[in-house]
Amino acid sequence: MWKATKIELITNVFNEESDMTDTGENTYTLKINDVVVNNSIYNLEEYNGTWMFQNNVCDYCGVQGCNSRGMLDFKKYSDSLLITPLFDLIDWNKMDTSKMDDDEIRRVRNDFPPGEWLEKGILWIEGDELLKLYELIPGLKKSDIPLIKLSELERILEWEILVTTQPNGFKDDWYA
Repeated sequence: MWKATKIELITNVFNEESDMTDTGENTYTLKINDVVVNNSIYNLEEYNGTWMFQNNVCDYCGVQGCNSRGMLDFKKYSDSLLITPLFDLIDWNKMDTSKMDDDEIRRVRNDFPPGEWLEKGILWIEGDELLKLYELIPGLKKSDIPLIKLSELERILEWEILVTTQPNGFKDDWYA
């Protein structure tokens, strides 16, 4: 697990070819410990979406979920917030890519979370950093975030074992 120690909200600036320049609305990027957690927050007062989100939406279409890569999930645990991989997308039987051809590896990697979750595990936010997150994004309401289920805790444990037993997590060179 890695713990949030620095939380920032940055106003996005898009390139001229981006479809996002025509919207006339500000969008924001949430960075935690200098890692992009979500780059497509449209409305700070009403958090835009479900608790599942794609962490890095391209600025060409700006559509959340236009591909499945980098899907994450907010979960509440006690007085903390966890940002986990979207476990339902991951085929647990395909964690070992050593016997796959390149095409199969490309298909599988689209369902994996961003590199930090492969290298360091689950993101844990608590205390002052959690208060800061709620202050920066008022629409992210603690009462609306789902509590983590026992089955999800089991997956987190399995994920953390995979991360801690492999050198550099279980991030393969192909996922860089």
